[in-house]
Amino acid sequence: MYQIRLLAALLITLSMFISCKKSDEEKSRVLGAWLLEERWLDFNSDGVLEATYPLHCAEDTYHFSGNGELRLEERITGCEPAIVPDIYGSWESLRDDREISIQYDNFETIYYYSITSVTNSRLELDRIFPDGPNAQVPAEKLVLRR
Repeated sequence: MYQIRLLAALLITLSMFISCKKSDEEKSRVLGAWLLEERWLDFNSDGVLEATYPLHCAEDTYHFSGNGELRLEERITGCEPAIVPDIYGSWESLRDDREISIQYDNFETIYYYSITSVTNSRLELDRIFPDGPNAQVPAEKLVLRR
């Protein structure tokens, strides 16, 4: 009987370790610099997203660090010469790395994004409205690349 309990405890511990390892691997795929490739918004709250991001005009880069810090580097090129200061904030992985939250410094709103796809070279984030983990209406889609 003791051996069965020991074996059960060992299997539970092993499954928890494997689960944590997968979580760390998924989170590590988000880490680093991502260039904004597409941005879609629902302007009139009808559930239809419209493309809004003029790719030839800007090079916004999101920097996700392992300690939860976020830096959004906004660089306008081609259309309007301007130097925009970087925007800082924090990010957190949620729901077994299926979602992330982003909060920019000096802003109260926390933005919740579902991770719809992540590979080594592409990251797709869908934001729902109102901002909250149980919201239903799509509000924004970001497509980022390395």
